[in-house]
Amino acid sequence: GSYSSLAAASVAGELHIAGVTADGRLWHTIRHAASWQIFLDVESQAGDRGTFRTVAAASVANELHLVGGTNDGRVWHTIRHPANWDAFGDVEAQAGDVVHLVASAAASVSDKLQVVGAGEGSLWHTIRYTAAWSPFGDVEGLALQGGHFVTVALATVSNELHLVGGTSEGRLWHTVC
Repeated sequence: GSYSSLAAASVAGELHIAGVTADGRLWHTIRHAASWQIFLDVESQAGDRGTFRTVAAASVANELHLVGGTNDGRVWHTIRHPANWDAFGDVEAQAGDVVHLVASAAASVSDKLQVVGAGEGSLWHTIRYTAAWSPFGDVEGLALQGGHFVTVALATVSNELHLVGGTSEGRLWHTVC
């Protein structure tokens, strides 16, 4: 189907792709060395959480972490282990409420999941430690004051988190966290 949000991560030498379809379902596939796995419905394994709008993916300790925002404004997290998925966990229950996300990104720094979401013009950042989340912090208030953010990307370079945010005015902003 038609995809409204996509994310990719390299896990143990294989490409993992997650996508949100136009109907809000969350799907996942793996590119093995010489073949593709069929797309599988993540919610059938991790629990139905409603209509997804965003998805972000990162490899942490050779496991796939997915973070997604749903239409009801909630942010959810799951881990794909080699044989199964964890049930979705409510990120905001530990990290605090954020506005409805329109875009999200994830990366791993020192085996910690870093997540940034764009919502209602602001950028929000949290870190997942082994089993707990740090409170969401307003990135724009700390590092970027570029306008109304509508998209975000993250990358790890030399063990530092690089964040790029795009505004509705067509500008790109960069910071190192």
